[in-house]
Amino acid sequence: MYMVSKEKMLRLFRKVANWYYLFRLQRLPVWVEIERFKKHVTFGKTYPHYAKYYILYKTIRNLKPLYTLELGSGISSLIIGFALKENGGGVLVSMEESGEYGKEVMETIGHEYPIELHIEEAIEDKYTDFEGNRYQNIPRKPYDFIFIDGPRTKKVDLDVFYILEYCPNARVLIDNRKRTFDAFKSRFRSSFNTITNIGYINLPTIKSRYERTS
Repeated sequence: MYMVSKEKMLRLFRKVANWYYLFRLQRLPVWVEIERFKKHVTFGKTYPHYAKYYILYKTIRNLKPLYTLELGSGISSLIIGFALKENGGGVLVSMEESGEYGKEVMETIGHEYPIELHIEEAIEDKYTDFEGNRYQNIPRKPYDFIFIDGPRTKKVDLDVFYILEYCPNARVLIDNRKRTFDAFKSRFRSSFNTITNIGYINLPTIKSRYERTS
């Protein structure tokens, strides 16, 4: 009898889930803008993470945050900005370490969305027992939602540890950064979805038939 490994099964579930979320995304107003963005970008293209796009959009629409912090700019900046505009209020503070990349992201998105781009160097740091990277300076605002997709690091993204000291009730999504999630889970109410590769801090998981959390 042929046995399929857990790794192969997980890859299959992730592929099916991604196309499932694509199906759902294509029925939302933001899809037109996502398509436009993808056609015009010239910087490094990666595999489209439709699950992330959908979950991020629905989270912003449901939470209706006033101050959103994005760590790492990109197509997620467009999705967050679009959802905030649909909500009728809210500001996105988007942090990026590459000035060239950040400029191209904003030129592709345009200026009709409530987005503040901040270019800051990423530095090595340590928070208690955790070593990693953080942006050198982040505007201090009463953030109620944070999306972690930067800075680039093989260790732990440390920014949110500091921000949760003065914004303890902020909701957090972590994109495909298991090491960062593992650092947070010992201190905060959390869950990690192994199918969508998204971590949730202070936030209930958006569930579907394809999701599994740990």
